[in-house]
Amino acid sequence: MTRVLCLHGYGSNTKIFEAQTAAFRRELGPEFEWHFVEGGISVPMDPELQEYCMGEENFFSFFDATSSHGPAKYFTEIESYATSHGPFDLVMAMCFSGSLVAALLMYKAHLGRHHQVFKGAIFLSGGGVMDPMARTFKPLEDASAYAKIPIPTANIWGASDEIHRKTAAELALVCCTKINVNFIHDADTPIAQSRDKKALAGTVKAIRRTVDEVLFS
Repeated sequence: MTRVLCLHGYGSNTKIFEAQTAAFRRELGPEFEWHFVEGGISVPMDPELQEYCMGEENFFSFFDATSSHGPAKYFTEIESYATSHGPFDLVMAMCFSGSLVAALLMYKAHLGRHHQVFKGAIFLSGGGVMDPMARTFKPLEDASAYAKIPIPTANIWGASDEIHRKTAAELALVCCTKINVNFIHDADTPIAQSRDKKALAGTVKAIRRTVDEVLFS
């Protein structure tokens, strides 16, 4: 059984993220266990998610970019949760949650901590790359100053996604090329749905390749 910790994007919640990912999770089959967790910070809804909303709902984020604590506080929260509820083989993160996870993995690699809390990562419509060592939240200016993410990764985004396609491509650049899979799909939504046969098949293939790299490398 492959256990995956699932982190929704900014202004979303577990119910929405479950719905967004239902098509490819169904295709991947019963050998996966998907553990969805909700962010702890209440924020406004991401307007892109309107179609998934049913009545009154609450929306969340996994970090507060205005916090004086910087990203380190939230690194600790993710690691603590993964340790207490894991072990997890992979983490799957959407948008800005992907930014936070990528920064965590880079942070540990930069400090020479070879034990990563996850064996692999799936980034869906990845957000911008943040500086993992900064005391406040700020974009990464010089990626060459840090080690690349040392675990197998999949970066999946839409070619027509005007909001995320640039940041997703930037996040892919901080992943180790030899163990990273990029899949850029042509679906009209950030995550491929059942109607998008080609995009859905490509998404499933990219995730399976990453899982194979985790399990058999």
